[in-house]
Amino acid sequence: MRIMMDCDTGIDDALAILYLLGSPDAELIGVTGVFGNVQGSVAVRNSRGLLDCLGRPDIPVYEGAGEPSYWQAGPGTAGKPYTIDPGCERFHGKNGFGGAQLPGLPSSYSRGSIYADGAAAIAEAVRRYGTGMTILATGPLTDIDEALRRAPDIAPKMKLVMMGGTLTQPGNCYDLVCETNIINDPEAADRVFHSGADITMVGLDVTHQCLMTRGHMRAVRQADTPLAEFICQMADYYISANEAADPVFAQGSPLHDPLAAAVALEPSLVQLFPISLRAETRTGDGYGVRGRTVGDPAMLHTSADEPGSKASVSHTRAALGVDSVRFVSAWRKRLLKVCSEYPQR
Repeated sequence: MRIMMDCDTGIDDALAILYLLGSPDAELIGVTGVFGNVQGSVAVRNSRGLLDCLGRPDIPVYEGAGEPSYWQAGPGTAGKPYTIDPGCERFHGKNGFGGAQLPGLPSSYSRGSIYADGAAAIAEAVRRYGTGMTILATGPLTDIDEALRRAPDIAPKMKLVMMGGTLTQPGNCYDLVCETNIINDPEAADRVFHSGADITMVGLDVTHQCLMTRGHMRAVRQADTPLAEFICQMADYYISANEAADPVFAQGSPLHDPLAAAVALEPSLVQLFPISLRAETRTGDGYGVRGRTVGDPAMLHTSADEPGSKASVSHTRAALGVDSVRFVSAWRKRLLKVCSEYPQR
C-alpha cells in the first residue's frame, strides 16, 4: 500500500511514521510537513531527521503550508506571522518531540533531501498513482486543500484518510467542542469535505478508545537501543501531558495519528458511517461553532426513483467504532519491530 503522509510532526505523528515503517505492507513514498503541533519548518525538520535516523534518506520530505489558508485574508491576521497555539506545546513540547532528542546518525547512514512545495507533490502523486495510493493527513488539511485548489481534476482520484474531527465526542480544544486539526484551518477542511475526494475521517470518536500506556513503554525500553530510548522519552512526555489535561486519560494517552495510519493500511479496523460532512467556519446563531465537524444536509439530493425523497451522495465516511484491542496489539508489535531493527548501542 503506497502512502503519502502530510503531517505536523509532533509526538503522535512520529509514532505514525514509525508504525508505517514497521509495517511490511506499507510503502511510504513521501512526507509533507505542515504547521499545527509545531511550526511547519519544525515539522519538516522533525520528519527528515526521524527518517534519516531510521536509515530512510530515500523517502522525500516536502515543505508544506506554514499558516492556515485564511491567514493572509483575515482582517486581524493579514501581514502577521503565524504562531502555534500554546496548547500544542503543552502536548508536544517546544521541539515537537517533548524535548527528546533524535539519536545521532550511524556512520553508515546518509541524510535525505528536503524539497519545496508539498501541495504540488501531493497533486503529482495523486495524478501518478490515483486510488493506488492513499494520502494520510494527520495535521490541518491546508496542504490537501491547496493541492485540490491547484488541480481540481485530482479529486475523483484522491483517496484520503485523515485524522481529525469528531461527531459523537467532545472536542479536544479549549472549548471542548472542536478537534485540533480542524480548528487550525476550518475553511480548508470544509473545502476538502466538499471536493468529491474519497475521505475516511478517523476522529476522536475512535482515537480516544486506543490508548498508549506506560506499560507499553516499559516493553519498548527493554529493546535497549537509541531509538527505543528516544521513543520512551517522547511517550513519557505525551502521557504525562494527557494525564495532567484530563482525568479520563489516567489509563493511557490516545494514539490519534497511529490509528489513522493503521486505518490507511487496514480499513477493517474501524466501523465506518457514511455521512456528508462539513466543517463549521463561523460561530454564532445559525452557524454553530467554528471548527466543529457536522453532517451537511445540503449534500443530499432528490432520488429520481422516489420523488421527494432524499439520498446522500457523499464520498465521506466517519469512523465511529474501532477494534482497539487488535489495533493496539499491532501498533505495539510494529513499534518493537522498528526498535529491534535500529542499530544497537
